[in-house]
Amino acid sequence: CVASGSNVGAEMSLQPIFIALVLSLSGVAAAGPTPPRGWRLLGPADGPIHAERVTLAIMEVRADFNGDGRADRAFVLAKQTDPHRAGVFVFVSGKDKAPRSEKLDEYPFSSGEFALTSVRKGCYRSAIKKVCLSASGLLRYEIEYGIGTLYWRERGTWKRMPIARGEFAGL
Repeated sequence: CVASGSNVGAEMSLQPIFIALVLSLSGVAAAGPTPPRGWRLLGPADGPIHAERVTLAIMEVRADFNGDGRADRAFVLAKQTDPHRAGVFVFVSGKDKAPRSEKLDEYPFSSGEFALTSVRKGCYRSAIKKVCLSASGLLRYEIEYGIGTLYWRERGTWKRMPIARGEFAGL
């Protein structure tokens, strides 16, 4: 009887950890910027997300996308009026003000296996293309198909370019 009582205590001590983990994955406890009107953070209940193969951690990236020396945040957000559409947003930092959202792209959920990753500033060359980033860039890619889109800022305007797996060394 004493042994089973000690197991119950161990299970109860893990409950707060489990609850905190569930809340952080659902976005409830996440301290992120407020999504723009009509958009929301993705969560485990979103149909296109394959919970066993894609984690919510790869749907948020921090890097200096606008070159001001401050960390910005990029997210994949779900469209509230259409659960089959998503968008890539960057929340850029500003001097003494709240981050400003900038919509980079909107696309259908064609694969549940997608991710965001930052790309270091520098020049990248393929057999037919060359791109030079003056600040960090952002890569959204579909893991299953090996295709993606590279986003970067050039003179205050967001640019984008489709890319294929292995097209650019270093990406």
